[in-house]
Amino acid sequence: MRKLRNSLPIRVGAWLLFLVMVSGAAFFGLQCVRGIQYQGADDARETGVFSQMVEEREQQVLELLSLADSYYGREPDGRYTNITDAFNAVRCVDDQRVTDRNVLREADRRYREAAPFLDDGQPASDAYDMCAFWPAPVTGEAEQPQVNGLPPTLTISTTGDPATPYQAGVNLAKALRGRLLTYEGTQHTAFLQGDSCVDQAGIDYLVDLELPAPGTRCG
Repeated sequence: MRKLRNSLPIRVGAWLLFLVMVSGAAFFGLQCVRGIQYQGADDARETGVFSQMVEEREQQVLELLSLADSYYGREPDGRYTNITDAFNAVRCVDDQRVTDRNVLREADRRYREAAPFLDDGQPASDAYDMCAFWPAPVTGEAEQPQVNGLPPTLTISTTGDPATPYQAGVNLAKALRGRLLTYEGTQHTAFLQGDSCVDQAGIDYLVDLELPAPGTRCG
């Protein structure tokens, strides 16, 4: 499960890259369509309807491009941050490398089962990921945190988080001997994302070290 969790953002990123390519082609096609949108239009009404359809699709394309830019850390000037590179570097030295092709194939099968949008109709893949070839050795090991003397902590975990499983937050709160706040949702991170229940609990903790009641659920 850990391998599935840690490499999921990479797979999602690959799909976003695919969407960028498709969106770029679609955007070019829409511009071409704009040049001929009046040809064959019998009257002003048909022209107006066609123009509206083109504008709506164009907006969808721009939204996809914006989503991909945000994910990859693209700045307004076209440069990229190193967030993706840093994530890859940390992941590849934190986790044990998987080079057993049977394990890789089964993991890919489970990906497709859990997230059908990743299924391209091809057989499950046993291809190595980048970490199999990473030049630096693995140095990370799972350790139980030392929490003696640590003030009470607050862990916020989302039930349907697409990047970090809810149970990971449950386990962290237990390991830290702290309090768990459960957010019912499907987004990645919840604090200061617009939910007043989560936001108030987080602010109360940061300002006054006040914890929400045990079993608190938001969303």
